[in-house]
Amino acid sequence: MSAFLSHACLHRLCAISLCLVGIALCVPAFSQTRNQPQSAPAADAHFNVAQTQSHAPALTLASASDLERQTIQSLLQSDRWVKRAVAAVRLERFTCPQSADDLIKLLADPSPFVRAFAIRALAIRKIPQAPNWLLNEEDPAVIRAALRNGFTIDSARIVRGVQALLRMDDLRDKLIGVEIAAASSIPALVEPATQTARTIILRMDRMQAGAFSPRLCQLTGAPDPRKPYEWENWILKIGRRFKLHSGPLNDLADRLPLDDSIAALSSEDFASLETYMQELGQSPLDLAICIDTTASMSDVLSAAQAGMDDLMLFARNSAADARLGVVAYRDRRDKYETLVFDLTDDLERARTQLWSLDADGGGDTPESVYKGLHHALASLSWREDSRKVLILIGDAPPHVGEGELCVDLARRAHALLKLTTHCIAAEGKPVKFFDEIAEVGHGRVVNLKDESDLVAQIVGLSLGDRFDTQFREFFQMYLQLCR
Repeated sequence: MSAFLSHACLHRLCAISLCLVGIALCVPAFSQTRNQPQSAPAADAHFNVAQTQSHAPALTLASASDLERQTIQSLLQSDRWVKRAVAAVRLERFTCPQSADDLIKLLADPSPFVRAFAIRALAIRKIPQAPNWLLNEEDPAVIRAALRNGFTIDSARIVRGVQALLRMDDLRDKLIGVEIAAASSIPALVEPATQTARTIILRMDRMQAGAFSPRLCQLTGAPDPRKPYEWENWILKIGRRFKLHSGPLNDLADRLPLDDSIAALSSEDFASLETYMQELGQSPLDLAICIDTTASMSDVLSAAQAGMDDLMLFARNSAADARLGVVAYRDRRDKYETLVFDLTDDLERARTQLWSLDADGGGDTPESVYKGLHHALASLSWREDSRKVLILIGDAPPHVGEGELCVDLARRAHALLKLTTHCIAAEGKPVKFFDEIAEVGHGRVVNLKDESDLVAQIVGLSLGDRFDTQFREFFQMYLQLCR
């Protein structure tokens, strides 16, 4: 099986086995069928809405502007799950029965991602769960989102679904089974889920360790190891004190609907966001990452590798189509000075290329930033009609005498190719010449304080334009709900 299947494909492959389990037990299993629409749950048992949201401003769709209502309807009717999920976030701001009904209808959306966002919005709105809301839900990620947001699901069904997942051979299936078990707090599942988590940690390879680490850290409280041997050492060190945590939960007591930047936009800015997303969806995206791969960049490189699947899934659903290229650079005396992987829409190839990199070499402060930028601009097959974005990621400046050359490259690239160059300073502090490179490249500079935010920053820079805050926040929600 391809190492870089989309989420939809991965979950579809699991559906057959899990559905058979459900049929045999005469209860709904957590099958991972992604694309079958469900019957819309009835909208009973969720009022009085005004009483459940007494802390929020009294905003209703009836009193909203025509522009607001038209924008929400346009998003809800889109064929892209990202837009329908954005509508779910926007509907957090209202307090009326009509907006609640719109969210409840999204529980039957064909995309499990949208259903997960609807669950989150209903939880933030504090709308009491109706008994029939999740009766037909079979996607494990949506079940996990529901439990993590305070929804209740029949315990016997949870037990059967988790047991089926824990028996699967694929570590991805085992991991989501562990997450559901932890979120359910069912005593009978604690021991098998704990033992399965140990099994995952001891069996995962380098790619799996990178991809699973953020989720395993949420489950275990580990200090974010990224490599298999680091996880093995952590398991040996912690011994019998190993315990599972439930995972992220919305703080329903304190969370306000307008805390989310999409929900807080004015009607005019929200309409502008919808227009921008419409334009984005009609333009192909060429995204190149030019990254320092010397030893000091080990954690940042691991974060980029771990987020590849989610980054490309999100980009391909937001833009008309997306290609990714990578240029790795080190220093003049290292094993290589630059490695170039051309822009490609072959996701398996892109993933394999990125995971072929490791962080090594360096030693002195300056690195071959100029050579990396030169190859990114001259050696990649940029399309004429694409939205062209280059993101330079590093923690060290160019060699002496090459800083101004880097600035000139970024200036010419924007003038000749309409290519936007952004810079990410990996250690959370300014890197010499990065500000100038981004300025002439019509981009921005981010001082990255936490490498776990790297991929969200890339999403915001490459897709968000003036809505980069909204795109970053939305992508973080996606990771929490759907990864």
